[in-house]
Amino acid sequence: MFLMTVHQGNLAEIKAGRLALQKGRCEVVNRIAHVFIEDHSRIDNDVQSLADKFDVRLPDAPDAQARKQLAELAALSGREFDAAWLRMRAAGVREAIKLGRQQLRHGRSPEVKALAAAAVPVVMRHLKLLNEAERHC
Repeated sequence: MFLMTVHQGNLAEIKAGRLALQKGRCEVVNRIAHVFIEDHSRIDNDVQSLADKFDVRLPDAPDAQARKQLAELAALSGREFDAAWLRMRAAGVREAIKLGRQQLRHGRSPEVKALAAAAVPVVMRHLKLLNEAERHC
């Protein structure tokens, strides 16, 4: 379940990053979008490798809630888009940190726990970037 949830989260963050590159007006949002795309693509490669190893079938799209948020973002523009993007990404990042920490405490697979251990600091760095960006956008 952890692999599927993380995969869907990665897909959502990558799509949100691409959307920010198209619609974002604040340079900081665009810079963070590049970081999100790169980091979540790398994490997702590791997720997919473990899913293959454990014969876990991964979904091919973000979950319904993420798709709804992406559609809401796509309807916005300018500063309104940037503010909503930062707010939504921060909420997603907080949820990802919580999920990773739960996996570290309660997970049974050493490989999956290692993935969570590697991903949590990356996502915590994302939260720091988002918090700093709110002062600039």
